[in-house]
Amino acid sequence: MSKIDWTELYQYTDPNEAYNFFHLKITEYCDKYFKQIRLSRKCAKDKMWITSGIKKSSNKKNKLFKKCLCFRNADDEKKYKSYLKVF
Repeated sequence: MSKIDWTELYQYTDPNEAYNFFHLKITEYCDKYFKQIRLSRKCAKDKMWITSGIKKSSNKKNKLFKKCLCFRNADDEKKYKSYLKVF
């Protein structure tokens, strides 16, 4: 940031034009030095803080939810809601 020549910024009298210049410079340097890395879908889903136990619990919760939706049974809904509270 300190290496950017800001003298041109002070020449603007219109604040909108000054902001546009400022935004352009910041975006330009962010794109240059902070390259975006594309992640695969699998890698984006697997977070390192999600343990295998949390994944199993999440799958069980999802199965209970699907069962609750498909059969419309009050007992299934009760099981899902109680498991959801624990989860």
